Amino acid sequence: RIVCVPVRAGHMPSLDHGAVVEVWVTPSTQGMELPGPSRIVIPHAIVVAAPSAPDPTADSAVTLQIDVMDLAALNSAMRDGTLDVALIPTGQA
Repeated sequence: RIVCVPVRAGHMPSLDHGAVVEVWVTPSTQGMELPGPSRIVIPHAIVVAAPSAPDPTADSAVTLQIDVMDLAALNSAMRDGTLDVALIPTGQA
């Protein structure tokens, strides 16, 4: 599936189309999940579109291609915590 993922300021590196990333969530005190340690929500996603130069002081979004089986977990994570997008270096995907 192709999904747009909101990312808070400072939680996403500079990304190029085709890059492989992980999506992590840190549960917040305001969501349904209990606050706790960060965990991987999406272990492997492909960047479809991203800001060419993300502003570390402004919220942003990235468009990802993910497996349909990961969609429910991602939707819950977007409601219940802060998301981080981590670049997987080439050759380590």
